Amino acid sequence: MRHFFIIFVFYSLSGLGQSSLKFLETTHRFGDLYENEEVSHNYIFINQGEDSVGIVNVESTCECIEAVWKTSKIPPKASDSITVYFDVSDRCGAFHKRIYAVDDQGSSTALYMTGYVCLLYTSPSPRDRTRSRMPSSA
Repeated sequence: MRHFFIIFVFYSLSGLGQSSLKFLETTHRFGDLYENEEVSHNYIFINQGEDSVGIVNVESTCECIEAVWKTSKIPPKASDSITVYFDVSDRCGAFHKRIYAVDDQGSSTALYMTGYVCLLYTSPSPRDRTRSRMPSSA
């Protein structure tokens, strides 16, 4: 009987904390970006619940990310989006950023942005053998 009670409690609590917002994608891959570029992506979601739900906060792991969303509640079966801007200034190499969308039911969904930031060279590349950096020995 004790095992039955534990299983019942586990299944009862397993539905708590799950958001009724279903994101069409939770990871966006930008691919290669160039330094000092600003890019954005829309994370589209649908309210699959029976009640209206609102996004109350969007938190990020970096100051280089800014999010814009509507504060109004989303009715059942309706869709909306969160626009996330990523500033690539003074960055180089691979990145993996996490954003949390928090709804008014207390649930949060993790969203991810990945890519690679390439440096912009203003002078010839050291690998460019057609343009030598060494003075000619004439």
